[in-house]
Amino acid sequence: MRAIIIATRGVDGAPILSERLGACLLPLLDRPFLQHGVESLIRWGVTEIDFVLSHLPEKVEALLGTGERWGCQFRYHLVRDPERPYHPLAELLAAPRSRPLIVGQAESLPLTESLETARTTPLLFMHGMESTKAWSGWAIVPTRIRIDLPKNASFQSVYQALKENEGAEESLENCLWIKDGTTLIAATQTLMARGIAPLLHTAREVEAGVWLSRDVGIHPAAQITPPVYIDEECRIGKKAHIGPYTVLGKGCVVDEKSRIKNSVILPGSYIGKKLSLTACVVDKNCLTNTVIDSEIIISEPFIIGDLSKKEIRRHLVTWSSRIIGALLLIALSPLLLLTLATRLLQKRGPHRPTLEVVSLPTASGGIHWHTFPFGTYEASGPDPACWEARWWHFFLVFLPGLIHVTKGQLRFVGLGPRTRASIEALPSDWKSIYLTGKGGLITEAMLHFGPYPSDDEYYAAETVYTVSSGFFYDLKLLLKYLSQLCGISPRPVAIQIPPAEHKD
Repeated sequence: MRAIIIATRGVDGAPILSERLGACLLPLLDRPFLQHGVESLIRWGVTEIDFVLSHLPEKVEALLGTGERWGCQFRYHLVRDPERPYHPLAELLAAPRSRPLIVGQAESLPLTESLETARTTPLLFMHGMESTKAWSGWAIVPTRIRIDLPKNASFQSVYQALKENEGAEESLENCLWIKDGTTLIAATQTLMARGIAPLLHTAREVEAGVWLSRDVGIHPAAQITPPVYIDEECRIGKKAHIGPYTVLGKGCVVDEKSRIKNSVILPGSYIGKKLSLTACVVDKNCLTNTVIDSEIIISEPFIIGDLSKKEIRRHLVTWSSRIIGALLLIALSPLLLLTLATRLLQKRGPHRPTLEVVSLPTASGGIHWHTFPFGTYEASGPDPACWEARWWHFFLVFLPGLIHVTKGQLRFVGLGPRTRASIEALPSDWKSIYLTGKGGLITEAMLHFGPYPSDDEYYAAETVYTVSSGFFYDLKLLLKYLSQLCGISPRPVAIQIPPAEHKD
């Protein structure tokens, strides 16, 4: 048999979490919800699956691959409009078929052991009570049925087209549906109430309602209230209280005296001491509370944080940068004081303007942006003659900027600091790229295009840096900066006046 799965939606009502995962990639127990759907299809005898993708398609392909892992063949189709993604389905329904076609929605999954495929008319799976019954997005279309479906069809019009072609409805006793944090918690509760039998998982039920995977450490003074599912390599601290209806993903740590109930903690998350979480979804530093329908980024890692190796490495790099910045600040403090004295004499008063700039990296929603006062001895940039003196940036920007490096607000190399207003003025694609980068004193745009790059040059430089940044790439740019200071390599010529505030 062949199946086509529509997987185009983000997480409803959770823009931060949606930037990281699609709804179908939210984990149910120990694996993404979409993987449960794939494994169910394979149990039903499907050997070919087409996936229609729109939101984070690269993550879906990275999860599933070619299908060889399951002895199946996977194909991927990319569509632009997540609300009308049925163009590939329309082609399959209109073409001759030698086998029945299963149509599925990645955000839902019928809990059934098998599907009746020997039919002559379409079968649509419904869920909900009789008064609120709705199509689950799943259907079986027999071989003889061909449907001319509009390429811009909607979810409802697909349902109507199947119904008009002699489609019959079958109500499901249980159908899992995940589109946001609330439905994820509800699906988890449904599985736990039924003993989790319908789906595959790796944990073992050590006692009634308590499922544990391998290498789980639980303090003797911790309390577990079933039903609870705890995945691999989790650690639960002294006097912590877990459950009921709680899932801890792989590699989670719950510190002492914290209480978690009716919640899902995604893999690699850290829950700090003495916290109380009820009806929450936690993905590392992102907390979604389904009771009050709110989402927030926790900036303090000792409260809620990320335990992934990448995040630990990032913290080590940040602290290394801060230590080196502090040592340089101490060593170069005489030059910094001399620069200050010179500015005072030249301007007959202090000249260290400050701007409230946004700390990077950060989420796209402006409500989550944290700012800090960024000051240099020359905020407007040099005139061309001063720039050609080569040491303008070192004395007036780099030296005072070491204070921000020591505080952990900037790195030595990165994207130039910007205010809220200048970020909001950027085009949407440029803004999304900028917000994922890290702030720094030395920028790629400055090294290659001088102090006043054009918008196109700025965009190109920041895009290249964001995708290429790393220890060795930053080291290369730092060496280029030093070589330009010493006159070993030529410095770009300043040819224009900066047209906007957001320039470095």
